[in-house]
Amino acid sequence: MFIELSQEEANRRIRQLNIALKELTLATGIFLRGLDEVMKEPSSQERGKKIGALSNKLEYARDHARYFGLGIDYRHDPEIKNHQRLNPKEKIAKERKRI
Repeated sequence: MFIELSQEEANRRIRQLNIALKELTLATGIFLRGLDEVMKEPSSQERGKKIGALSNKLEYARDHARYFGLGIDYRHDPEIKNHQRLNPKEKIAKERKRI
């Protein structure tokens, strides 16, 4: 399925995709550095809370990229409910089919 876009619209869309991808990669890097630091701490309930907070921030960044980069609104996406029940390998395979 191809959609015809004006050059201006195509350029605007490319800029949107680049921004969404840049923000996602930045957030992923921040998450991974933060996770490395937290994992150096002794196992505790506080450490678990920090990992949970980092995970929430990464999910937010993913949802932001999906919405602004791919046009998928997580709030109204029925696939999200089904997606949450899958194991990680199934999730990746399902996402690849959607894109």
